[in-house]
Amino acid sequence: MSPRLKGNQERLASDAESIVNRLLTTSTTVTQIARQYHVATEAVCRLYAEHTTAQQRRQARIRKLSYTGKGRFPKGHAPWNKGVKGIRLSPATEFKPGCIRGRAARLYRGLGAITIRRDKPSRRLRGRNRKAGMPPWPRKKRRYIKIADDGRPQDRWIPYARYVYEQAHGPILGGMSVVHLDGDTMNDSLANLRAVPRRLLPTVARTLHPAMETNRIASVRRARKYNRRVRGCRRRAEQLRGDTELVWHCTACGHGEHKANAPSRCIKCGGGSFEQIKLQRTG
Repeated sequence: MSPRLKGNQERLASDAESIVNRLLTTSTTVTQIARQYHVATEAVCRLYAEHTTAQQRRQARIRKLSYTGKGRFPKGHAPWNKGVKGIRLSPATEFKPGCIRGRAARLYRGLGAITIRRDKPSRRLRGRNRKAGMPPWPRKKRRYIKIADDGRPQDRWIPYARYVYEQAHGPILGGMSVVHLDGDTMNDSLANLRAVPRRLLPTVARTLHPAMETNRIASVRRARKYNRRVRGCRRRAEQLRGDTELVWHCTACGHGEHKANAPSRCIKCGGGSFEQIKLQRTG
């Protein structure tokens, strides 16, 4: 042991009473004591165990776990605003109902505002790479108009074509959608709008969007090709099953019994041990 380390040990032993008192009554840890005296934590733990009992250490551990720390409210503290519900300290600078500031004010659009959006591809086509020569996915432009500031976000904006049709013919019944007759979704004139049942939308879409019809034909061809391949595999499996038959083979003499179940005794050698095998038909 070096003289310097020995001096640290002696100073630690001389201050044993104050060190143990700090560990028992304050939030001081063993690591902090070891750093202060430049000794190992094992030496402080040994000193702490020699000068305390198990009951004292247990009580100190419980006290440290429940220690609130500096800057926290003690248990039972009553806040200054207790019993003053609804207090208004600065009414002049409070937000007023309907007040919008910051980014929300810059992005806000009033009632009647019209925006242009693009349709998303169908869920089946999203994330799929187009091959060379294939037409682009149909992404038509549409106008949307804002009709409300409250309620659900998806109900605040509606297609402008629907708004024009409802202004002329009244509310649209459930299960109906407004389509453009000439296929141009930016032509929102009343003569170009028609309400059709949603069950007919695929037919209307194939009529108005040639790219969707091309994709539908390609998918039908892929399905037919897959079905032909599946039918061919099934046909070959049936042929293989029909070209073979199960035979019970005697393990003693090799004689085959063409029966559904294994016989009790072989008719050739009189043995009783059989195994099932498959034989290929010749004709």
